[in-house]
Amino acid sequence: MIFARDDTALRRYTAGHISGATNIYWQDTLVSEDSPVFQSPEKLRALYAQRGIVPGKKIITYCEIGMQASHGYFLAKYLGYDAAMYDGSFQEWGQVKKMPVVKGEAKREEKK
Repeated sequence: MIFARDDTALRRYTAGHISGATNIYWQDTLVSEDSPVFQSPEKLRALYAQRGIVPGKKIITYCEIGMQASHGYFLAKYLGYDAAMYDGSFQEWGQVKKMPVVKGEAKREEKK
C-alpha cells in the first residue's frame, strides 16, 4: 500500500497510517518543482524498490481524502504495477473504529 499525502507527509504518516503502508511523497516522483514532470521510469522503479514496492505485488494508493492518491495510482499503472486506489482514503478508514491504525514510522503494528 502506498501512502501519499501533502507536504507534511512524514508528519502525517507518523501520526497514523494504514498497516503496511509505505510513505511516498508525490513530489518525490517529479524531476523538480521547476520541472514538474515525472522522473524517468528507471528512477521511479528504483524509488519504489527502495520503499519495498516490487512488481508482482498489488499496490493500493491512498491519502487523506483520495485526491493525491490518484497521482500514485496513475504512476503505478504507468510503471506497469497492479494498482488500485482506495478513494475513501484515510478519512473513511479512520471513521471505522475497528480498523487498525499504525503510529510512528513502523509499517506494521508491533505484535504484543
